[in-house]
Amino acid sequence: MPETFLTVEQAARELQVTPYTLREWLKARRLRGVKIGGYWRVPAVALEELANGTDDADANALDEADARRVLAETPDDAFIPWDTAKAALDAAPEAS
Repeated sequence: MPETFLTVEQAARELQVTPYTLREWLKARRLRGVKIGGYWRVPAVALEELANGTDDADANALDEADARRVLAETPDDAFIPWDTAKAALDAAPEAS
């Protein structure tokens, strides 16, 4: 199943916590995510990792430059399949 990215509000709803709590977890690296243009995005699989106690936020951190290229033109409430994001990253020119 391709990986998708959620907004803070979507992820909070899934975990049945407030968006504030979810942001605090992201800042504390309790939950894996990336901040793009001031907005957090959370991989859907990170919610399962958190629930199962198998998360390793530092080891699985997304490269912000790569995530920025993928999410730059994405609406706040969009789901992004990982294979689509990876294809966009592979096609993007290398930053110098």
